[in-house]
Amino acid sequence: MIRATVLVIIAAVALVSCGAPIVSDEFRSISDRDSLGRFAFDLDMSDSLVRYDIAFYTRVDSGEKSFSQMSDIPINVEFTAPSGEVYSEDIYWPKSSFNTERMGTYDSCVDYRVSCEPVEYGMWKMCLTVAPVRGLCGVGVILSSKK
Repeated sequence: MIRATVLVIIAAVALVSCGAPIVSDEFRSISDRDSLGRFAFDLDMSDSLVRYDIAFYTRVDSGEKSFSQMSDIPINVEFTAPSGEVYSEDIYWPKSSFNTERMGTYDSCVDYRVSCEPVEYGMWKMCLTVAPVRGLCGVGVILSSKK
């Protein structure tokens, strides 16, 4: 009887400690950009026991000809750490990542960082400056945490 109770307790602890990843998803429409024309997001990376995945998604509504002339999209990614330190890099959103099955509506979701560990834990601010794209509806960010 004691052995069965111990096994039940161990199983319960194992289930609780294997929690599902926590996911936050925020979307900013083209009209939600800040005064500098950036898409701004707050990312909660305060748990030092997890790794974080960051993905970007968007939709472009345009004609087939306009989309075919589009190239990879330049983006400046700027992070502000909880301490105020600023980190920045330039990346490209690959045109090849867009789903072309529905003519006129092109969706894309790309991984930006996978299993990253921030240099500082806490609330981070991320701003995306996206080059002008005809028909861009906005940009979304998915932050996932996993143990």
